[in-house]
Amino acid sequence: MLFWCTADHQRRSGGSNITNHDESTRPSVKQIAYAADLSTATVDRVLNNRPGVRDKTRRKVEAAIDALRHSDGRGVPSDVRDLRLGFVLNSSKLVVAGYQALIPEWARRTGLRHEPRILHLPSDDVERRAEEIGLLARGLDGLILAARTSEAIVAQINAVVEAGTEVVCVTTDFPGTRRLCYVGMDQMVAGRLAARLVALRGNSEDQLIALHIGRNWRSEGEREMGFRSTLRDLNFKGRIVELLTSGGSNDEAQSLLEGLRAKGQQVDAVYSPSSGVVGLARAVADQPPERRTFIIGHEVFAPLKTLLLENQLGAQIATDHHAVLGEGLRMILRRRAGQPVPSSVFLPAHIVMKENVSALDWY
Repeated sequence: MLFWCTADHQRRSGGSNITNHDESTRPSVKQIAYAADLSTATVDRVLNNRPGVRDKTRRKVEAAIDALRHSDGRGVPSDVRDLRLGFVLNSSKLVVAGYQALIPEWARRTGLRHEPRILHLPSDDVERRAEEIGLLARGLDGLILAARTSEAIVAQINAVVEAGTEVVCVTTDFPGTRRLCYVGMDQMVAGRLAARLVALRGNSEDQLIALHIGRNWRSEGEREMGFRSTLRDLNFKGRIVELLTSGGSNDEAQSLLEGLRAKGQQVDAVYSPSSGVVGLARAVADQPPERRTFIIGHEVFAPLKTLLLENQLGAQIATDHHAVLGEGLRMILRRRAGQPVPSSVFLPAHIVMKENVSALDWY
């Protein structure tokens, strides 16, 4: 039995079967709630021995406290250093480069003893090379995967899990597989945020909004759904024209937007649930700042920070990459400890603009 109490409970009851221990090592109510997957109010009721708490709930709190007492104080077990992790990056060149720079630094900050394995799968060769995921995962405790929708990727996720390696999906989800969970922003919420940014710029029939959309990622479809449904809810009167991308490259994105402008169309804003925002920015670089097309994309890495600061991009909707990787690691640890793991862990979607991008350390 664990021992705990709060000052409030000591005053009211003079003690309990959950009593005090060293204040300097005692986890907070918020940390316990996070580890137990309960609300802080429920944890408070348990710690203060208030009525109406089920035995099952009390046991969850006690187990969480025990885990935290044998951890680094943040809910990360002390043997986290021995975990072996791998990363599969099947994305745009910008995202791949960003994560390749981020992962080693994140691993050092996390205290991982073993250097993470990183596999870059080019999008145009993924069907043939998908089996490399299985080779990468051998002997690993967990695999964090950012990949486009593909039958070959689905098959490899299932095979890797069958072989004993947990798989966490980031950026886009593969809910029909045996993956452990998805960690990242709610992509429909991200699309809704983009729609509100567009609507805030005005709502008239002469507005033209370009939607730069592909079909390579589940997340793209979710973002588009959130975007369109919110504009409809806001009774947006402007027109939407689609710029359909097959690969999401910057060159293709630039060509698509330049082609639209060549028809004499004045584009008020572009929303890209896909990749290629660097190319979109190049396509309107000749416009004066006061009339420049407002471009909204996703992710924040160093090159995009520069474009935001130079007013080449209007806004990026993104999530803290360090938090994504940290939550992915935490879910793997929870499974190893026999604790429940939610199907999805949604992290806040942030609107990043020129005014706040310099304050971030996500990249």
